[in-house]
Amino acid sequence: MCRSAASKLTPLLFLTFLALLPLAAAAASGEFTFVVGDVNLTKAGGRSAIPVRGTPVDPGDRVTTGAGGMAQLTMVDQARLSLRPNTVFAIEQYPDSADSTSGALLNLVKGTLRTFTGLLASTNRDKFVMKTRVATVGIRGSGNILYACEGKDCDPSVAVEGHDEAITVNHTIEGSHAITNDPGGVAPGVPPQQGGAQTLITGPGQTVLVLGNQAPRYIPTPRFIADAATNMRGAKPSEAPAATASSTDTRNFAPSDVRTLPVAQRTVAPLVGNNGLGFPTIDASGNLGVDPISLRDIIIAAGSPFSGQAILGDVTFEGNNLRSYRAYAGSQSFTQPTITGGSADDLHIIPLGSGNILMGRWNNATFGVFGPGSGPSNGPIHWIVA
Repeated sequence: MCRSAASKLTPLLFLTFLALLPLAAAAASGEFTFVVGDVNLTKAGGRSAIPVRGTPVDPGDRVTTGAGGMAQLTMVDQARLSLRPNTVFAIEQYPDSADSTSGALLNLVKGTLRTFTGLLASTNRDKFVMKTRVATVGIRGSGNILYACEGKDCDPSVAVEGHDEAITVNHTIEGSHAITNDPGGVAPGVPPQQGGAQTLITGPGQTVLVLGNQAPRYIPTPRFIADAATNMRGAKPSEAPAATASSTDTRNFAPSDVRTLPVAQRTVAPLVGNNGLGFPTIDASGNLGVDPISLRDIIIAAGSPFSGQAILGDVTFEGNNLRSYRAYAGSQSFTQPTITGGSADDLHIIPLGSGNILMGRWNNATFGVFGPGSGPSNGPIHWIVA
């Protein structure tokens, strides 16, 4: 009797095991790398959990932080997503491998999200998108701070008197981002925005605000955004450096900031085809001796452009040819783009003021975002250091 009963149950248990095996073996899209204070994870099926370091995250998951809660997620492509207090954030889509060709869609319901993208965005940047209720943010670079709020929950520095619509603020730390408003009505009784959707492209230090369904516009960087840029670094809040307002730590320049430049530099000079970015380019060629920490602007094109900044001491050359750089510490992106192997070619040195613009190409080389061997790109790699 016992043997007969066991023989009848064994196939059922075996099939149950096989049914569960794909769930156990499936790769996650990322995991929590630190958790501080009140943080809650709601899985796609509705199950709620208190995450700890190492807790996996998958598409459909929602993370909520309380008044004292902060969390950081590290995704499969080494992207880092940092959540500030009072934030609700959802992963709508994210692949489970760094070399996937599928896209990523991150939804900031409210609060503050700080992002440094990884290999996925560097190879499929058009497929890496963040959104809020009233805007979408396309990734054309590697680091940003995204803020979403509504009505009385908005920080006073971005709240607009007489308006209680949803607000989105995006600040670019590294690279560039494309911010597009949703021209449709975002609340009952709110008419669609005339003129349709509009997009602004930002560079490092630039901040854009979207109010309701209005077109995006540049604003001075609010202090709470600057604070988020300097004290969210993967440590406990008590261990993080205090934010400063020193001009040596941040750059806050937008096309509307021409009036802050010396008279000789107040020319607004679009490049051919309006530079393809949708706004005029400020002539900042006289700024080489002005930047107090002499940041180098660096672009490496290996399939798609990867741009960042570094101080001269953190840039490595082989002769006059770029080999690697460590991202400016103030950006806290922790990236170390590196070109390995290959033969140097097509070097150009362009004198500019008291410095030079260097550009060239490595043939049959390998590019890694986080040091040697951390990237899939092989072949011709173009670079510029200014």
